[in-house]
Amino acid sequence: MRPSGGYDWITLFGRTICLVSFLLVCLSCAGRGISIRPHPGVEALTLPELATSDIIQVQYLGTGGYLIQRGRHGLLTAPLYSNPGVWRVGLGNISPDTALINRVHPRIPGVKIAAVLVGHAHYDHLLDVPYIAAHYTREAIIYGSMSVSRLVIAADPSLKSKVRVLEAELARNRQPGDWIYVADSTIRFMAVESDHGPHFLGIHMMKGEVPPGLKQIPKSAWYWREGRTFAYLIDLLGVDGSIDFRIHYQDATSHYPLGAPPRFASQDTHRLDLAIICVDTWDQVPDYPEALFRNHRPRHVIFGHWENFFRSPLKSPWTRFSSLRLRQFIPSVVDALPADSKWVIPEPGAVYLFRPVQP
Repeated sequence: MRPSGGYDWITLFGRTICLVSFLLVCLSCAGRGISIRPHPGVEALTLPELATSDIIQVQYLGTGGYLIQRGRHGLLTAPLYSNPGVWRVGLGNISPDTALINRVHPRIPGVKIAAVLVGHAHYDHLLDVPYIAAHYTREAIIYGSMSVSRLVIAADPSLKSKVRVLEAELARNRQPGDWIYVADSTIRFMAVESDHGPHFLGIHMMKGEVPPGLKQIPKSAWYWREGRTFAYLIDLLGVDGSIDFRIHYQDATSHYPLGAPPRFASQDTHRLDLAIICVDTWDQVPDYPEALFRNHRPRHVIFGHWENFFRSPLKSPWTRFSSLRLRQFIPSVVDALPADSKWVIPEPGAVYLFRPVQP
């Protein structure tokens, strides 16, 4: 393995074959079609209103990134803004676009970001996190796998004390793991053992662990190895410690019941108020995300990670390819939702507001 990003002919040939196959799949799917746009079935989940301590605010940052905020406390799921192009990802070198991050990352004065949750270590989830952690969320702890930790520390050794590996605390085999309490104990979360579905044609790329002793971040996307994949269950708590609002978050497709909330004792049982679902490559995993919907009945669903993350976030996310994929995705999954569920496909930057609902 060459974390420095150097090439040999065998490695270069393998990358070229995968890249060409990916482009052929994209071209074969990108036929004629009208771009899908928000319509009455795809709308904001609540009316805009001023954020207060009673309001939960969720902002979509693009790809797997979300800002979840209540009052002066919040957390992030790993954002990506740099979006290196497909040729750089396939054959070239990648690096954070710090000027772009500085331009588009939300400024949230007065809000303390307690945690950055990372589901897995692929570049499209982790590339920008070290820079954001060093410049925008200095008080936050980055939570994730051992591979996440190795990459973050290689990118910025000063962040070593700001990374926590959760592999010992995982919920596994539908049994609860450990709750992590943050934000003056107003927010807690639990990492859930998950997996990562194939990317296309049944091919699962960039698998495996990041090796120990990494001295610098890999220049090639192919060495941002996945590591272990987590989903997260996030609870926003009332003043008495009761559950006001429960969020299920996953940044990759998974084979149910991997990634699904565990079975809880009565005091921790609560219906999912919001499920944040990864759309990308949904068709590579059977019964995804329908099994989650049938068994956990979320009140609201945000379908994220749908847009082309090889495209600058300064451009419109609505491309012919993404529109066609959504037109295929929506009919295949929404019938599995409970009758009282609402759902949305957000554009990056969109903000949704929720109030806690009594069970």
